[in-house]
Amino acid sequence: MTAALQVGATLAVPLLLIGLERRSRVVRAVGPVVLCYIAGIAAAALGAPIDGGAAESLAGAAIALALPLLLFRADVRGWLTHAPRAVLGYALAALAACVWGLIAGRLFADAVPDAPAVAGMFVGTYTGSTPNMAAVARALDVPTGRFVLINAADLIVGATWLAALLGFGARIARGFLPPWQAAEDPPPPPPAPAGRLWLAVGPLLAAGCVAFGLGLARLLPAHADAATLLGLSAAATALSFVPAVRALPGTDAVGRYGMLVFCAAAGTLTDLAAVVGEQLPLLAMAAVVMYGAIATHLGLCRLVGLDRDTALITGAGAIMGPALIPPIVEAMGNRRLLLSGLSTALVGLVVGTWLGLGVAWLLG
Repeated sequence: MTAALQVGATLAVPLLLIGLERRSRVVRAVGPVVLCYIAGIAAAALGAPIDGGAAESLAGAAIALALPLLLFRADVRGWLTHAPRAVLGYALAALAACVWGLIAGRLFADAVPDAPAVAGMFVGTYTGSTPNMAAVARALDVPTGRFVLINAADLIVGATWLAALLGFGARIARGFLPPWQAAEDPPPPPPAPAGRLWLAVGPLLAAGCVAFGLGLARLLPAHADAATLLGLSAAATALSFVPAVRALPGTDAVGRYGMLVFCAAAGTLTDLAAVVGEQLPLLAMAAVVMYGAIATHLGLCRLVGLDRDTALITGAGAIMGPALIPPIVEAMGNRRLLLSGLSTALVGLVVGTWLGLGVAWLLG
């Protein structure tokens, strides 16, 4: 009964926050992701009976289903064909993040337990988004409670850069990089098919991707978690090349809900004493990776002559993820960047897990 009530509450809290997001400025400002973590952490801290096995299983199932649904929206082919400057900007951002992930993994080897895995998680989120960090953590068997600590460090450090982008945006690189010139953006996604039955197709395809990943894990039992995550990511990416799959209604919304369920479940497994005790080294490591990558990315953009708006929006797409691109574009005052920024962020969801795992494995 305890496990059933816990699962029910974990499924209900994200729905409540999604509903409040439309009505409450506070919820929009803080963000449902952060509030889901807070709800889970608060439940554990206040002594609610938590079934750790149920929370762990729910978190794993939620991220496994959410990741394919989010990947279905990525138009990799259109992005590569129609946005060459954005492709270059993102490639330089990903390169910079990988380099600084490797540096930080060595630099913090003694200060941060499992520094290679932590570095891989930071690279995953700074080339993709929070789902990539979660996927890297699951693939490397990072405990869910520890994932929350690492993700909290990312949220705190990332908030400083988000504030800079929203506050003085394009002025950051003014005089350092050439001005923006209009270029062709990727084409908009095809129209979604009508009818409620289509809403079930996306989750069914996502379940098929998970089944493919589990099948691959049976062939590689020594690396079962990594094989599962990489297998389902590869299957979902392959399906994203089909226009009809990219047009499926509801995949983005259901995928986001699954991500929020993961956050709420993960929050219940968090030890607040550990948050206080371990946060400073994690904050320092996150800052080294993120700000090192930002500075290197802008320097590389200067070297190749990339304009400042493209440099900033591709860097933001890599670090911030799709949800924060619209307000950043508004703050920069260049709405023509919206589609390119969103496309870049969605492609980051495709490759972030692979890059993060690559860095972790290189570090050993």
